[in-house]
Amino acid sequence: CKYTKKEFEQSEYEAFMSRAKIIKECENYYYYIFSKAGFTDGVKRQAKMQGNVQLFTISDLFIGI
Repeated sequence: CKYTKKEFEQSEYEAFMSRAKIIKECENYYYYIFSKAGFTDGVKRQAKMQGNVQLFTISDLFIGI
């Protein structure tokens, strides 16, 4: 979860994924990343290619309220 005015960038995405690999107890991983300011286009493309990553902005959390 990132709560800043700056978009979640590719370098942050890569650091997150490398740290997540430390946990090796599961075969299938699903990642849910929350960002107040959104995501760069590169992060959106990478998450879509990877397939097991969901990106959420603050507005996604309040849809329908």
